[in-house]
Amino acid sequence: MSQLPLRAVEAFVAAARALSLTGAATALNLTVPAVSRRIHILERYLGVRLFHRLPRGLALTEAGQKYFAELGPA
Repeated sequence: MSQLPLRAVEAFVAAARALSLTGAATALNLTVPAVSRRIHILERYLGVRLFHRLPRGLALTEAGQKYFAELGPA
């Protein structure tokens, strides 16, 4: 099994907090496509969708909510 992509986890946490790719990109000083790419990498790694992409922002899926809650203590 390959290593957990930590930069992708960082992007996921920022996006989950902001519920926005733009907000996450601003917080991480990255472009929106870079944040989106990192989240996609994490979703492939975990084998689940973490967000519902909405016309205006994001919403966590059930799997995304669970994963975000697990990362809280870290």
